[in-house]
Amino acid sequence: MRKSWESIDKQQFQSLGKSLGKLLLPVLIGILVSPFFLSFVIGIYPPWVPGFEKPDISTSVKYDQDADILFDTGQNLTNFDNVTWNEEMSLYNVEIENEGSKAAKNVEVTIPLPGCEESHRQIYRNAGDPDSQIVDAASVSSSEPIGLPQYSCSKKILLDELSPGESINVEILVTDTPSKCSMLIGATTSKTVRTEYTWSVQGVTRQLEQTTEVRAPDSEWEQGRTMIENSAVVVPPESKDKGYGMYIYGIEGPFNKSSNQGLTDCLNEYR
Repeated sequence: MRKSWESIDKQQFQSLGKSLGKLLLPVLIGILVSPFFLSFVIGIYPPWVPGFEKPDISTSVKYDQDADILFDTGQNLTNFDNVTWNEEMSLYNVEIENEGSKAAKNVEVTIPLPGCEESHRQIYRNAGDPDSQIVDAASVSSSEPIGLPQYSCSKKILLDELSPGESINVEILVTDTPSKCSMLIGATTSKTVRTEYTWSVQGVTRQLEQTTEVRAPDSEWEQGRTMIENSAVVVPPESKDKGYGMYIYGIEGPFNKSSNQGLTDCLNEYR
C-alpha cells in the first residue's frame, strides 16, 4: 500500500510540475522580451520602449534637370564664386533632413560625384544655425605631386547636430571636363551616398550608418567614367566600382613619377 501511495505522489508531482511549467513559461517569456528588461538589462532599445526616441535622417542627392534652363552658357554664377557656366557642367541638390523625434549628432554624409566640383553653396531650411562643414572626402598626401590644379570629386558634409525638423540644402556645381593636368581627388564611379550619425538613449551612445544612391541620368555617370579613363592613375581606388582614387586628368598612364612624360610636361607648365 505504501508503494502505491508513493507512486501516486510522484505522478501527481510530475503532473503539477508540468502544469506550473505551462503557466510560468509565458510569464518568463514576457519578462525576457519586456521593454524594461531589454533596455535596462541587456542594453537593447526597441521602438516600443516607453519614451523611446530616435533621429531619422533622410538624405537625398539628385541631378537638377532644370539647370540648363536656369543658366545660360557663358553666364557668371555669382552664387558659385563667379564660375562661368558651360554645357559640360551639371548642378546637384543635396538635402539632409532629420525627420525623427530626437537630435542627431556627428552627422557625416559622404557624396560621390559623377565628375568633380567647381563650386558649392549652402542653404539652410527650417534650421536654426547648425554648425556645418563641407570638406573633401579624400585628401592629397605629401608624397603625391604638388603644384598642379586640384579638383575635389567627392564631398563630405559634416554637422555637429541636426535637430528634429531641421534640414540643410547644399547645391554642388559639377564638371566632367576639368582643365588638363588637374589632379582629381577622390574620383569614383560609385553612386553610393553614405550617411552616419549618433544619438543618445538613456546615456548610451547609439550609431547608425545608412546608404542611398545619387539620382542622376546614366549619361552623367558615363561622362564621369570617361573623365577617369582619360586620366593617369596616381592612387587606385579600393576596387573598380568601390572606393576613391586619385588621378591626373588628360595625361596617359600608367602613372610613374620618374618616367611619365605627361606628368613632367604638366609640372613644367605649372612651375
